[in-house]
Amino acid sequence: MPKILHLITGLETGGAERMLARLVARTDRDRFPSAVVSMTAPGAIGAGIAECGVTLRSLGLRRGRPDPRGVLRLVRIMRELRPAVLQTWL
Repeated sequence: MPKILHLITGLETGGAERMLARLVARTDRDRFPSAVVSMTAPGAIGAGIAECGVTLRSLGLRRGRPDPRGVLRLVRIMRELRPAVLQTWL
């Protein structure tokens, strides 16, 4: 069963964010376990994703402020979760 890691810039209210939340909520978790990583804070949509039982992580980056430590955080998360697929959003 391939694990899918969804990487998105943020989870504030928006079209892509809502679509991601719907997708992970309706995906068969037994066949395709999913996790979501937000580059910024979890935002308004993040709570709904976590309530569905989907793993939710944040890189803790600030908008408009490049921080190379975010890459290191992402690498750590990927090593921990071992996804087969990295789906990027936005």
